[in-house]
Amino acid sequence: MNILVARTAYLGLVVAFLYGCATKAPKDLDLSKNSNDGVAVFAVSHEAEAGRAVTLMVYLDRESNALWSAPYPSVENVAGIRTRSDFEDDYGRLAVVNLPAGRHSFSLWQISNGTGLRILPNKDLPPLVFEVRPGAVVYLGDFHGMTAVGRNILGMKVTGGGYPELRDRHERDIPIFESKYPQFRGKVEMQLLPQGPWVTDELKRHENK
Repeated sequence: MNILVARTAYLGLVVAFLYGCATKAPKDLDLSKNSNDGVAVFAVSHEAEAGRAVTLMVYLDRESNALWSAPYPSVENVAGIRTRSDFEDDYGRLAVVNLPAGRHSFSLWQISNGTGLRILPNKDLPPLVFEVRPGAVVYLGDFHGMTAVGRNILGMKVTGGGYPELRDRHERDIPIFESKYPQFRGKVEMQLLPQGPWVTDELKRHENK
């Protein structure tokens, strides 16, 4: 399926520079103070069945800053504690990112199952490109992790595979955003990324046969 499954030990150098602190827009953000900025809003989530130990991570603008590109995860660690979900139906969080106006893109994802196993594409993905206009707030959709859950030799549930798919969850996500950033109430523009599985073009052709 063009999905690479590997133990963290094999990916030590990769993980070291892929994992960092993603930027988050401050709650008192005022776009009028910087007319060249805009805001991107998107969710990163995974199925509740997979549990809170699992994390889907997506990477923004990695081409322009590969070494320091930080992931946007479905679950955050704060002082070693896994944070609660922003949503009732899935594990996940809403990302609110202050960006300079212009073209931006997502180009990579990975899933960690919480036991040292990481799932990621082993071929280049089609980039997901969007545009931010000065002073605009755009909603991009929900990166939702579809996971394959089984049981290990001890009978415990573990995630052994998966991939993200893009969904339109604006009816859930925009009210959450507006409650956290009331200064942007009623100002969110829809700019959905292509809906469906975010996998390689080769895998899409195989699945469509």
